[in-house]
Amino acid sequence: MNQISEMINDGCLLTSGTIDNFNTMTIGWGMMGTIYRKDTFICFVRHSRYTYEFMGKNDFFTISFYYPRYRYQLSYLGTNSGRDGNKVEHVGFAPDF
Repeated sequence: MNQISEMINDGCLLTSGTIDNFNTMTIGWGMMGTIYRKDTFICFVRHSRYTYEFMGKNDFFTISFYYPRYRYQLSYLGTNSGRDGNKVEHVGFAPDF
């Protein structure tokens, strides 16, 4: 397994939106590489996911990588919807733009 795969498996979040209105979700898949000399990250998000709405309204998204010690927080963020409340605040995280 390469280093990128290990980082994704350890846990990562995909976040999209603005500082005042955003959503994040846990992902366990993605590909990093270079296309036409530009660094890229490719991932797939279902239309039914709340984060998908934010991705459609914003030009950018962020991928954040976490150490395994954050497994509880990542699990919570991946199994609870931002439609139902502030799940980021619930796990003690805060946005940093």
